[in-house]
Amino acid sequence: MTDNNNNNKDSKVFNLTYQEVVDAFAQYLYDKGMLGNEESEGSLVFELLEGKGAKVIVTPTVKDDDSEYTVEHLDVETKDKGDE
Repeated sequence: MTDNNNNNKDSKVFNLTYQEVVDAFAQYLYDKGMLGNEESEGSLVFELLEGKGAKVIVTPTVKDDDSEYTVEHLDVETKDKGDE
């Protein structure tokens, strides 16, 4: 594919899907420490503003429960078959 607005033969043209653009924004924000792992699921919407860059809105998915993953120790008595 050629770009009529760019006559430089060394130029590369990348056609990105919407999802690839969203993934790129999310990865950039994560790499800069602006997003954490807990915000890895949800929606990301962006608006490109001419001369001002991009406005990015991240809305993490709200989990049904607020509980953290925990490991509980349960004391269970077991009998060895040899002890009977």
